[in-house]
Amino acid sequence: MSDAIEKARKELNDLVDSARLCLANGRALGTLVLTYAGIDAAAALWAKNLSPRMRKENFLHWVDKYLLPLKPLKVTALDLYAARCGVVHTLTARSDLSEAGKARRLLYGWGKGEAETFDRINEAAGFTDRYAAVQVEDLIDGLAGGVAALFDDVNRDPGLRGRVEERGDSFYARLTPQQGADFAAWCEERLRSR
Repeated sequence: MSDAIEKARKELNDLVDSARLCLANGRALGTLVLTYAGIDAAAALWAKNLSPRMRKENFLHWVDKYLLPLKPLKVTALDLYAARCGVVHTLTARSDLSEAGKARRLLYGWGKGEAETFDRINEAAGFTDRYAAVQVEDLIDGLAGGVAALFDDVNRDPGLRGRVEERGDSFYARLTPQQGADFAAWCEERLRSR
């Protein structure tokens, strides 16, 4: 496996681990933002078309292909996309899709089966068309399983391998302080030699 593919795998797994750390430390919104960012990044690695108008479709297809089959949740890919938009852009459950009635707002359960309680309340109140519940641990597990399945496919699919290699190579690099100083000196030298 190439360095670029390993870098992509490591960065996605780091997002999963970071989401779990946030969850363990009671950082609800940080957990959700990192989880949805991980889904976005995995979908971008997988996608054939990265044009901005395809971002939503890439997210939906990746969730349907990788996340939901491995971790069935009582939501659709569109519900998750709408939730992602609300959380990432406004730190709320509201999105254009939920406001238009095209997707349900998500209620998040943390810990011991809270999502099941929300589901019962939704059903009793007749709100299942407007709200759905997700156990956060299950969402993170779905991302982790989806990432693992994606990299299994990378090993089998040369086209996907090429896309992940190209895109993984452009992920942010981590530099030690010394590497940063060396890079800055190299840049300064280049600028002086102009």
